[in-house]
Amino acid sequence: MGGSASGDLACFLDCDLAILGEPAASYARYVERIKLEYAHAYGPGFAAKRAAVMRTFVATDVLYFSRGMRAEREAAARANVGAELLRLDAASKTVAGAE
Repeated sequence: MGGSASGDLACFLDCDLAILGEPAASYARYVERIKLEYAHAYGPGFAAKRAAVMRTFVATDVLYFSRGMRAEREAAARANVGAELLRLDAASKTVAGAE
């Protein structure tokens, strides 16, 4: 993410974003749990708002602060986020077309 972090902060931030770099099937289950957790807010605007968050991840040079996490998870995280962004954009267009 933007900026710099080291030590405990870098470890905390890397752990917080570790899910992004999980295998695709695990990430898909995570996304489904997000939908359940935010079911009260999951409506026409949710996909657009989540897509905006995903775009911040795509726009950053690196997602992880530590070299180890970058080496281990960066590529998978970018693939997962990119795939989710495509789904969210498609969902937003579907909703917009239905209005």
